[in-house]
Amino acid sequence: MNTIQQIGFMVRPALIAAVLVMTGCASTEGKFSDTTVANMPAFADETLALMGGEDPGLYLNETVLIREYLDGSDPNEKLIDELVGTADRLLVAMTDYSLDLAMVADTVSDPEEQKRRYIENLTKLEQAVTETLQLQDLNLKANIDNAAREEKLLDAMRAGQPIIDALGRHGLLLLGRHDDGVEAVARLVEQGIEEDYAGLYKYGTWLGGHRDSVLLELGELIVQEEQGKNVAREENELIDRLEVIDRLASEIEPHWEIYRSAQRELDHVHISVLDSSNRVRLILLVWVRAHEAMTSGRTKEAEWFTMQDLGAVAYKLGRKLI
Repeated sequence: MNTIQQIGFMVRPALIAAVLVMTGCASTEGKFSDTTVANMPAFADETLALMGGEDPGLYLNETVLIREYLDGSDPNEKLIDELVGTADRLLVAMTDYSLDLAMVADTVSDPEEQKRRYIENLTKLEQAVTETLQLQDLNLKANIDNAAREEKLLDAMRAGQPIIDALGRHGLLLLGRHDDGVEAVARLVEQGIEEDYAGLYKYGTWLGGHRDSVLLELGELIVQEEQGKNVAREENELIDRLEVIDRLASEIEPHWEIYRSAQRELDHVHISVLDSSNRVRLILLVWVRAHEAMTSGRTKEAEWFTMQDLGAVAYKLGRKLI
C-alpha cells in the first residue's frame, strides 16, 4: 500500500457506530457507586468522542504532482506504512477495551463476574499491545496476574494500569519514529522535485535577474531623460529586450507553476501528516491519563479527559523508559 494511502491515522466510523449501538447510548447514571466503582460507561463515551474526531488523513487520490516521487521503494516509506498500520491497530485496541468496559457495566451486575470479564478484557488489551508493539520482553502479562489477585474491580483496574501506561509510552515512541520517517521522505521528495526542475529554476532565475537589470537601466535612462538628455533610442532597445524577456518568461510560466505547485503540495502533505500524528499523540496522552484518573475513583469524566498538564503525563511516561 502506498505511503499516501496510509498516511494519517483513522478510527473507522463503522467501529464507532457499532460501539454506540452495542452500548445502547446508555446513561452513565445509576451504574456504579461514585465511591466504589469506576464509571466505565462514561469512560467509553468519552473515549468514543476522543476517537471520533480523528481525521482520516490524506490519501493517494488527494495528491497529483508528488505522487510519482512516492513509489514505495524508499525504506522510510515502507517504515511509515508499517508504523501507520501499527498506530491504527493501537487505536482500535483502545476503542475495543473501552467498549468492553461499557458492555460490562451495561450487562453484568455481579461483582465477581464483572471482575472476571474485566480480566478477560485486560488480557485482550495486553495481547494487542504486546503483539502490536513487540513488547514481549516487558512481560506485561504479570500485570494481569496482579489484577486477577485483587478482590474488587476497581483495584483490579488499578493493577492493570501499567499495561495502559506501556501502550501510551511505546505508542509515543512509535509516533516519534513515524515523524522521523515522514521528515526523511519529505526531504527525499523535495530533492526529487528540485532535481527534476533544476534547469527550469536556473533559467527562470536568470530571466528574473536579467529583467531586473533591464528595469534598473530603464530607471537610469528616465532620470537622464528628465535632465534633458535624448535617450529615446536606448529606451526603445531596453523595452524591446524587456518584451523578449517577458515572452520567454510567459513560455516557461506553465512549467514554473507546476514546479511551485509541487512544492506547495509537498508542504501541505508534510504538514497535514505531522498534524495527524500529533492528534494521535494527543489521543494517547489524554486516554492514558483519563484511565488512570478513572481508576483513582474520580467519577466525573470532565476530570479525566482534559488537556491540562499533558506535558507532565508525557514526562511521567518517558521516565518509565529509563
